[in-house]
Amino acid sequence: FDLSAVACAYIQDDEFDAQRAADYVAGQFVWSGYDYLGEGTPYREEWPCRSSYFGIFDLAGLKKNRYYAFASEWSTEPVLHLFPHWNWRAGELVDVFCYTNLKHVRFWLNQKELPISNRRGSRVYLGKIPFEPGKLIAIGFKEQDGTLVKCAEDVIQTAGIPYSVVLSRMSSKPEADGKVLFLEGKIVDEKGVLCPNADNRVIFQVSGAGKYIASDAGDATCLRPFNSPYCNAFHGKFVIAVQTEKKPGTIVVSAASDGLNSDTLMLRLN
Repeated sequence: FDLSAVACAYIQDDEFDAQRAADYVAGQFVWSGYDYLGEGTPYREEWPCRSSYFGIFDLAGLKKNRYYAFASEWSTEPVLHLFPHWNWRAGELVDVFCYTNLKHVRFWLNQKELPISNRRGSRVYLGKIPFEPGKLIAIGFKEQDGTLVKCAEDVIQTAGIPYSVVLSRMSSKPEADGKVLFLEGKIVDEKGVLCPNADNRVIFQVSGAGKYIASDAGDATCLRPFNSPYCNAFHGKFVIAVQTEKKPGTIVVSAASDGLNSDTLMLRLN
């Protein structure tokens, strides 16, 4: 939840407070933008931890929750991000937070509105919420002509058992330029909801006008070489890197996991 810091730094909430109070400050130094190999800190240092946990993005380039803290402070577009996931044990008390740059936000759990326990800058704390399966919903509003108008929504919901692998493109429109494309993979349940605890092993095949380069899921304790043709999902996600050819054609990327429905993505290079 980014509520702790190493001795040589401050939590981001303190940094944001200081920056808002000093108009002459243009930015701040953040260590680091991405997790990186070679320094298993600050949370765990024992083997097999072999990378840092400091990043705003993880090793795979996926956004951590704290990404939305910075987006809330610095973006002019509406930002609304609920966390953590909503797969817990019945009755377990769960700290629930939201990052947002919106002044007016309301929250519901299974149609029951939840009060805000505390707000500090872009961080909203809802308190310790007893877990019950269902949906947590956040809706943000902006003021327009004296009234509140809905402008953002975020939903996290309880997932069932893993059912399918789903691929999507992270990069911009693919071109026949020899550059690398990034694809995001997810493990979802039968209704398409992300399974946040899924760690299924996914095997990749790439054919046509491109070749497989590497994959990762952001797990700081994973010792698998990045160029292995498989990857274990981490919190239900993974990323694939594919290099394009320098001529038009179609790249076919498939992802399969034992016991799950597979997925195939076709990318046309122009």
